Amino acid sequence: ILERIRRFFSPAIRDIKRLESLGRSPIYSHICATIQGIPLIRSYGAQTMCTRNFSYYLDEHSRAFSLMLTMNRWLAMRIESVVATFIGLLTFSMFLVHRNLPVSDLGLILAYSFTLMGSVQWIVRLTVDVMMQMTSTERVIEYIDLKPEESSTSDQLVILPPRWPIGSIVFDNMSFRYSDDSSWVLSNINISIEPGEK
Repeated sequence: ILERIRRFFSPAIRDIKRLESLGRSPIYSHICATIQGIPLIRSYGAQTMCTRNFSYYLDEHSRAFSLMLTMNRWLAMRIESVVATFIGLLTFSMFLVHRNLPVSDLGLILAYSFTLMGSVQWIVRLTVDVMMQMTSTERVIEYIDLKPEESSTSDQLVILPPRWPIGSIVFDNMSFRYSDDSSWVLSNINISIEPGEK
């Protein structure tokens, strides 16, 4: 029964853990960007906007995190109810057969059943926790399997000449305006900029 509960629970908690991990990244990025941009944030008076953005990212993460905690409690309740039912049935059956076995054997059976069920309960929780923590490993494996964007072989690299870039910029009768209905800002400009000139 416990294995069935674990199989039912594992895919759901794995996906929720993935969502929680994805929701954590924007929080860290926002904190780093805010710390690096404190002078600009203060100079433009954008403290309220940064606080609002941080609250939004934190709320998104908290949804997944609280759902993950709720699901863990759901699992714990199911496991504990199965264990309590098993111990209850065992105790009831001991009352039925208590005339055939010595009391010391009945006590030993009951004590070992408590220990055994505690160990089974711990193993089920541990396997679920391991599955939850392996989501980050799955993400690393996905990144490893991605095709590289450019080839790492050196024979395909283009070797540029030592004085690259070389060239000049030439404008012949060039005219500029801001929009179609505005007047010309610059008209009939002829200019030539040679390499290295500013």
